[in-house]
Amino acid sequence: MAVTEMFTGLVSFPWLLYYYTLKGYEEDMNYGMPAFWCKTYPYLSENLPRVFHTAAIWLSVLLAVRRYCTVSTIKLRSPQKGLSTEIMISAVCFAAAMLEVPLVFSRWNVPVVRNNRRYCVQNLAKWVLDIGPNTFFTTAIWFHVVFVYAGPCVLLVIYSALLMNFIRSQAKRRFSSCVIRHQSRLHSTSKMLVIIICIFLVTEIPAVVISTMHVLHMTFRIIPVHRYRAMNIAMILRNVFIIASHPFNFLVYLNMSEQFRKVAYQWFFGRILSIVELGAPCCRSWKIYQQHLSTRLIDLRDMQMRQSITVKEAASLAEPAISDADSD
Repeated sequence: MAVTEMFTGLVSFPWLLYYYTLKGYEEDMNYGMPAFWCKTYPYLSENLPRVFHTAAIWLSVLLAVRRYCTVSTIKLRSPQKGLSTEIMISAVCFAAAMLEVPLVFSRWNVPVVRNNRRYCVQNLAKWVLDIGPNTFFTTAIWFHVVFVYAGPCVLLVIYSALLMNFIRSQAKRRFSSCVIRHQSRLHSTSKMLVIIICIFLVTEIPAVVISTMHVLHMTFRIIPVHRYRAMNIAMILRNVFIIASHPFNFLVYLNMSEQFRKVAYQWFFGRILSIVELGAPCCRSWKIYQQHLSTRLIDLRDMQMRQSITVKEAASLAEPAISDADSD
């Protein structure tokens, strides 16, 4: 889920870097868009981010469903029952990619030069013209609103409520000490998941509202043209909120997951130490690391001293042989 969320913003980074940071919009306004960006920007700014975002949403639903089944149903904890996690993740990613295939092949851009100016002309596929552009794109947007935004959000709300209700009911029961410790670990992970899902819903529910208003406007023209700018601003703010929510998710993981803290410490410090100590095994304590590092240095000095002694001995043995040869 974290990987798909990361690629949602990462795949559009080259286009945004060129167009805004490197002031590609000035070249676009003065001379027109270059041929490379004319052909690739729809994929970098729309299609690929939508694929990864769809996968991230449905992986969040999958995580919530599996977590509820894990803590509430003993039978589903057996690894022999049901599909494996790898198969379900692969199926979600494959389905997210397949949902975008019709839109990818529905149109393409062609660079055209006229009067010393570049133009980016969009062509529609023949099958889209047969269906009708308005009918096709309106249906596609409605489909994404229902199955990419509204549907997953409803499922996340339902399973989050079930998970919170189960946590409350289990907290009232009395177990033995070992069972209590085991249940507390399960409940802490479940609480962390609920918080992550709530942060996720804070950014996704506005997207449902904005996308619904957008498709209603395309279908029934219910929003005046002079007020449509406010919806574009709302979509930009929603994207900003999505970016701002990721640091909060990281803080929640650090605060509520001991295993995540250990993995983060190992990732940020363990590998750096292993590089510094030239392939020596990673040490959790800085004192042990210093002792190990000094031992390695001492070993290297011993090796250098032994090599220098060997060279001196070889040189001293070679000198009499050379002098005898000269005397002969």
